[in-house]
Amino acid sequence: METVRTKGEKMIRWVLVVLGLLVFGFLAVCSLIFLRYYPEIFLDPVVYRWQNPLLGLAFIGLFVTFVCGLLWLIRRAKISVETVHRAGLVVITLAGLLWVLLARCHPYGEPNNLIICANSFMAGDYTPFVPGGTLDGYLYRYPFQLGYIAVMEAVYTVFGQGNHMVMYLIQVACLAAVYHLCVRLSRRLFSDEAATLIAALLTLGCMYL
Repeated sequence: METVRTKGEKMIRWVLVVLGLLVFGFLAVCSLIFLRYYPEIFLDPVVYRWQNPLLGLAFIGLFVTFVCGLLWLIRRAKISVETVHRAGLVVITLAGLLWVLLARCHPYGEPNNLIICANSFMAGDYTPFVPGGTLDGYLYRYPFQLGYIAVMEAVYTVFGQGNHMVMYLIQVACLAAVYHLCVRLSRRLFSDEAATLIAALLTLGCMYL
């Protein structure tokens, strides 16, 4: 007979799965139907317009076919979940490092707004909290960005103001950590290895978005 703990774990597992599917389905439908853009360069208000969902569905179909093909090859070659997990970590880390080192992108738009706020704090200027202040009171309108700005301020204090490369490398490390934790979570939620393989491949595909 199932214990109370086992029943509770199953119930929590199903709640997480159902909620995850609902959120994923909602975001997927919105992404297929609506296009979100700024009429001016990263300035409010944001504008939404309808878009043709057929192209998005075509890409989804190709991606699902690709994932199913990989799953078939993995099962046929009897590659373990742990091997796929480690390979995914290597791919994400190497791809992220190559992009950071070769692209040498300069922050623009929203990331640049965060940098301006971090530089303001380092100069003792806290007007981003004030309506009409720096960036029209950026943190007054978007207070949820404060944590990331605090991390940027700490990094710039240690490695030098405007050292974007360090922030990029931290983001690569965070991407690898998120992938690792998603695979670990799927292994705890599902006893079937096929579910973990699907989660690992889907998470690997989402990391670059």
